[in-house]
Amino acid sequence: MTDRRLTERQLQVLGFIRDHIRSFQKPPTLKELADLMGIQSTNAVHKVIRILVDKGHLQKESRTSRGIRLTEDSGTMTDGGEIPVLPLVPAPPRSGEAWSSGRYRTIAVDAHLLRSAREQHCMVVVVGDDGMAKEGIRAGDWAVVETGPLSMLQEGEMVLAMIRERPVIRYLYAARWQVMLRPAEKRYTEEVFNTNSSDCYVVGRLIGLIRRY
Repeated sequence: MTDRRLTERQLQVLGFIRDHIRSFQKPPTLKELADLMGIQSTNAVHKVIRILVDKGHLQKESRTSRGIRLTEDSGTMTDGGEIPVLPLVPAPPRSGEAWSSGRYRTIAVDAHLLRSAREQHCMVVVVGDDGMAKEGIRAGDWAVVETGPLSMLQEGEMVLAMIRERPVIRYLYAARWQVMLRPAEKRYTEEVFNTNSSDCYVVGRLIGLIRRY
């Protein structure tokens, strides 16, 4: 059975194709894709396209320069038929504060990462430390986060929090006006904050992870 999981580069190419079709009502050529990816060789683009065809995410028509087609049953698509494209947010704002995804660089992600979350409530944040390394989450990984208030979160689930302006993943435990954020690694300290603390706020729950190689 073909492995349909995608690498970051493969997701990026699918995102470029989707955006080009949306903007110009036609798929890009290999040269246009190479330009979007910032590379000179169309051979490298062709290799990625071939892999995406093999994995069932694209169809390729021969004898035409714009013969790329997104498949209807692509595992990267939402029920609406589009590839989710999320903002890559360096410093997420407090829950409830206004933020515009148009201000940020974006990244295409596999729709399976969103689970039941709505795309407009999700963002990607670079993990800031190794506090959850025992869970396989390390500094530099891209965390897919569903934003929302504390009331939507469950005791003990993994959340993304901003602690002293650093985005970290922690287990969440809340009581009245306080939140306790517990790391998986013993060399990191469990910390307790008031919910209105200026040093910490919980952005939302962790729903997916993208490892960069």
